[in-house]
Amino acid sequence: MWWIRLKKAADDNKVTVEEIAARAGIPVKTVYGYLDGRTENPRGNTIEKLAKAVGVDPDYLRVGSTATKQVQVQRIPLLTLHQLSTVTSIDEITKMDPRDSVAVPVANPERCFGVKNETKANLPEIGPDDIVVFDMGLTPEPGDLVLASITAEQKAYIARYRPETHGSQTNFVLMFANELFPDIPVTDNESGVILAPAVGVYKPLR
Repeated sequence: MWWIRLKKAADDNKVTVEEIAARAGIPVKTVYGYLDGRTENPRGNTIEKLAKAVGVDPDYLRVGSTATKQVQVQRIPLLTLHQLSTVTSIDEITKMDPRDSVAVPVANPERCFGVKNETKANLPEIGPDDIVVFDMGLTPEPGDLVLASITAEQKAYIARYRPETHGSQTNFVLMFANELFPDIPVTDNESGVILAPAVGVYKPLR
């Protein structure tokens, strides 16, 4: 069963439930439910998120393939929220020439980039200076941790995504874990865009 392999991978790689939740952008309570085998077929790209959180290939969780168990550490571009503050499309990100990079375990490095968190708005989920990895090839789902830019403010945010209508990326709310930081509604009249969902959160090397 996939959840048994998830538990084994977490034990083998010494990853806690809280770390899995933070890296995958999934509530801790939900992760405990997965580990208990309460969900036979997780929806969307949940398996991919959980696999990356514990450092294994998604196929290992799905079918137990040992040939591709480990996800290799890859070097990807490292950006800042300030650099992304005026970005309005994925194409603009792919054309950027970042000076820094970071080595993290990702299966699709050509689609991924890292962002250094510069705010306490997301605490306790991610801390200042944590590296959040985003995959431009994935579509965000409700509750995902996402990178979004708000055109009117010329600011980029890392927050939870809540669509106002199913799958909408033009009418949505950016939600923050810090109760003192108000949610940001985005509508057709308040221009903003989801740039990519997160696939992992990593502590910077000290």
